[in-house]
Amino acid sequence: MVGYIKDNYFKPTPPFTGFASMNEALENQCIRRMHQQTLEGKTWEQRLLEEQPQFLPLRDPYECARIVEAKVDTYQLVHVERNRYSVPTSYVDQRVLIKLFPFQVVILSNHKEIARHDRFFQKDEEHLDPYHFLALLEKKTRAYEEAKVIHEWHLPSIYERFHKGIQARVMSKSKGTREFIAILRLTETYGVAKIAKILHVLKKDYRYSFQEVVSTLRVWTEAKHHVSPLSDAIIANGNSAKALPDEIYIC
Repeated sequence: MVGYIKDNYFKPTPPFTGFASMNEALENQCIRRMHQQTLEGKTWEQRLLEEQPQFLPLRDPYECARIVEAKVDTYQLVHVERNRYSVPTSYVDQRVLIKLFPFQVVILSNHKEIARHDRFFQKDEEHLDPYHFLALLEKKTRAYEEAKVIHEWHLPSIYERFHKGIQARVMSKSKGTREFIAILRLTETYGVAKIAKILHVLKKDYRYSFQEVVSTLRVWTEAKHHVSPLSDAIIANGNSAKALPDEIYIC
């Protein structure tokens, strides 16, 4: 039915913006066709329901993916089809399994998914997930400002201003960066936009602190339980993990 599909769904050339919009349009076409009547006066949907008892039983779902193996290099990257995809730091020098789906690349270690990226179709492309590198940058804070993955993240400007504010408060670039990275870790769970709103609020009162961010986040997310901010005594303890209740220390 290739010719039928070309003649009915691809002429004239439809204005697709990408594979997602194309698949959505084709799905809508299929749904409309299901409700069209056949020569017998029945819809295609009715025909399928009548013939369903004759269908073969469904087997286990088949993953439409090509599977390859690769070794993670010292830069936390796996090389596939002349493209590079990042994985978390702890998997450096390990062999991993890679599933190449039509539009995604899924990387596994010991049958556990450790990374997922959009698949590149060009050559010599590089996909760096910033969350894969935060643990390493937390240890090597001097590399933070020059890190390619951070420059390509394009965070809202409030993040950089808050970063400088923390460094000024603690009077240390390395300690300030380490505390700021703890804030960046929060964005993986709560999103960049939500944390940015909190940073804007705290900046007005010069409250440059990881604990202040966590305290405000807790109030915002649990307001229905009438949760109060962390006490001044806890905030005064600095950036110590012991000063934070277990249920909110998610970094």
